Amino acid sequence: GGGGGTAASHASYRSQSHSQSQRVWPPRRPPPTWSPGSDPKHAPGVEEQQGAGQGNALRSMSGVLIKEWSAFVLKEVRARKEVEREMLALREEMRALAVNVRGEISLTRGEWISDASFYGSEVRLVYEGQARQREK
Repeated sequence: GGGGGTAASHASYRSQSHSQSQRVWPPRRPPPTWSPGSDPKHAPGVEEQQGAGQGNALRSMSGVLIKEWSAFVLKEVRARKEVEREMLALREEMRALAVNVRGEISLTRGEWISDASFYGSEVRLVYEGQARQREK
């Protein structure tokens, strides 16, 4: 068969992977006065050493977290400043665009008023000319 391994090797692998997933971090070490026949939980100084070991591990983990957090915050602050710079540039561009659009609208409006005045006077002259011809 193409199973690949024996049942014993699968069982051995399962027990190794199971025992690895059950490990505690930071590892708890018995005090130097511990002997194989004694109960490590009641040996003298275990609580202090475990507390000190955990405290050192927590302090070092805390230091790493603080460094990582500081780096993250610094990166975010820089990114925010860059976005703010871009937003200010866009705001200035929009103001300039609005000024140009108002200028174009004003110019176009003036041209339309001038054109309307010109064509209005032309139409008035034509009507006056037609009225004079009728009177003759």
